[in-house]
Amino acid sequence: MKTIFAILMILGLLFVAGCQAGINATENTTTPISTSLPTQFNEGDDMSDPTINPDPNSQKMVQLAKESLARKFQLNKDQINLFSVEAMIWPDASLGCPQAGIVYAQVETPGYQIVLEATGGSYSYHTDDISRVILCQIHPPDNIFPTPE
Repeated sequence: MKTIFAILMILGLLFVAGCQAGINATENTTTPISTSLPTQFNEGDDMSDPTINPDPNSQKMVQLAKESLARKFQLNKDQINLFSVEAMIWPDASLGCPQAGIVYAQVETPGYQIVLEATGGSYSYHTDDISRVILCQIHPPDNIFPTPE
């Protein structure tokens, strides 16, 4: 009876040790979150240049951001200029713009940071890559465009 008990204890300890080793291996292989992907377009870029190939999804998200800004400030879309668009991997579903009191899914979320200019200011939109656009920051002219942390 003591032998069976001892064997079960050893097997139990080996099982627990094996589970812990699996957890540590996963934690050690986690790569840091990339804050951006190489796709970036800036003011003055010639979009007809074949070396600058904006993906259709980024163009769709830019249009959604322009529509949002136009609605918010009652502007015509032709009054809104694209300053830059950069592909991003947001660390969670807040898209880099968390609001107090809201819990967000802790999942990497691909999307874009889009900076628009209109009415003498700059507007930083954060998006996913499907349909969410969030006005994250409004900047006065000649201001640097930091991404909130």
